[in-house]
Amino acid sequence: MSAHRLIVENTGLLRQAVSLLQQLNDDQFRRHDPAKYPSCIGKHIRHCVDHYDKFIAGLDAGKINYDERPRDTSVEIDRRVAIVRLQQLGEALQHIPKAVLSDTVFINSNEGEHNNCSANWNVSSVARELQFLISHTVHHYALVAMILRLQNVEVDSEFGFAQSTIKHERSRKLCAQ
Repeated sequence: MSAHRLIVENTGLLRQAVSLLQQLNDDQFRRHDPAKYPSCIGKHIRHCVDHYDKFIAGLDAGKINYDERPRDTSVEIDRRVAIVRLQQLGEALQHIPKAVLSDTVFINSNEGEHNNCSANWNVSSVARELQFLISHTVHHYALVAMILRLQNVEVDSEFGFAQSTIKHERSRKLCAQ
């Protein structure tokens, strides 16, 4: 997939969340049921926002540290704040210079580490990180969709699915006809 297409996919995902959040009320956004789902929708959206924030912030220096996320709780408790942040991130992605898309970047992520060692820098590329963001975001959207269904809220049948899965399912339905 071209780097430009990766930007289009990511901005589409951010718009998809904006559209969903505009249909929800504040209670649906913040509600959690520890027995069924320990995190509210707002926390999943904030987590995705944090990753996009760190990606964009790290581009100039060529270093992206996903572990040093801001974890701004206003994004997870205020649906309107989340909508604005998602829109801002979509705009920022669209303004990434094309020349940067093929650049090498260094990624720091200590997922699974029990220490705070900051020496775990790995080589990646801007395009690869855009792919990561798509996968990561779709994963959290799937959890959001599940939470909403547990709240008896109808969710678009394609929300939380990768484009490749959606295309595959559509082709299967066409073949079955």
